[in-house]
Amino acid sequence: MQAVCNSATGDIEDFCCLVINPVIAKAFGSKCEEIIGKLVLKKLLACLEPELFNHFVNLVETGEALKQDFYHPLGNSCWYHFVAVKLDDGFAITIRDITGRKQIELALQDANQKLEQLANFDSLTQVANRRCFDAQLQVE
Repeated sequence: MQAVCNSATGDIEDFCCLVINPVIAKAFGSKCEEIIGKLVLKKLLACLEPELFNHFVNLVETGEALKQDFYHPLGNSCWYHFVAVKLDDGFAITIRDITGRKQIELALQDANQKLEQLANFDSLTQVANRRCFDAQLQVE
């Protein structure tokens, strides 16, 4: 992506796509030819996370890399991870499908919550046990 600046103010208005991976184009419901050479990033990001555009502007201005997971349902895939780094007057971005890993993480979080429930509450009365009392006492 190459930054496109306002000639009067010098502020970044949008980004022009120079090269795109077909998988990413498909994720946005477009063909590569429809995206390359066009000012598309602001419009595409509006459907994901509107504040993300400002993060990309900050990336170009400061050079600080940007890493983030995001949810965007597309067929069997829905979780993605991207890394964006400054490249000349724009940035390069890589996106990976992390749906499998994210599903395992969410299942593990759910299992840990159930395990904590079993460890801290009596299964018959659902009253907090001594372990829960001691933990709450430490917090207080």
